[in-house]
Amino acid sequence: MTGRTLLRVETHGAVAIATFHRADGINTLNDALLDALVAFATGLERCCRAAVLTAEGPAFLAGTDLAESIAMSPDALLAYGERAQSVARAIVAAPVPIIAAVNGAAIGGGLEVALACDFILADRSARFGMPEVKLGTMPGLGATYSLQRAIGPRLARELLYTGRMIDAEAALRAGLVNRLCDDDRLRTDALEIAHLIAAQGPLAVRAIKATQRDIEAAGLAAALELEWAHRRALLDTEDRKEGIRAFLERRPPRFEGR
Repeated sequence: MTGRTLLRVETHGAVAIATFHRADGINTLNDALLDALVAFATGLERCCRAAVLTAEGPAFLAGTDLAESIAMSPDALLAYGERAQSVARAIVAAPVPIIAAVNGAAIGGGLEVALACDFILADRSARFGMPEVKLGTMPGLGATYSLQRAIGPRLARELLYTGRMIDAEAALRAGLVNRLCDDDRLRTDALEIAHLIAAQGPLAVRAIKATQRDIEAAGLAAALELEWAHRRALLDTEDRKEGIRAFLERRPPRFEGR
């Protein structure tokens, strides 16, 4: 299957590493990948003490495949959204820390997947953004909550309202990422930190993660419900369809507010 993004999972001692990979094009979310991410996050209890989520290709993860999305019915979009939300919940609820090692672009749902991880490393070519507003829609995997927790409400609102991208240096200054790595060192550096975590007392690490998760859980759960209460109203609008068509046709959208 060359046309869809897959997830390859390997183990390195007590560390699991999951890699997005696609034989052609840019890594994007799809139903099978969402299910694979949930299975990866929920299966970590059995195999390791820390994990890394990274990618091959020109992008870490570029959100939903828009060509598929525009063809979905409103009911199919709702089902897809519920499945996507289960990924954010599963990563946050994972029993061991997960490090996002972001190469290239983390856009839309791709950035939300990274934000659900415990922390983020990025290579110097990484870019980050939530462009949903340019498509006539809004985030659906918790970014209205997790982005402002990461970078503060004022910058989060600017990025969410404008859809603009920021580069790796700006992401580091904003606190979105923990550190920048040379492009050829990203995977190695992420594994080194994961192995350092895995060398600590495993019960203590899990207890710390569980405490952090429980502190954040109520806020995330409420945010996911609120996001989808508002996002549902946008799914069948002409603006959303126009935004996606314009993106696929490489032209400015002509939004009419309906």
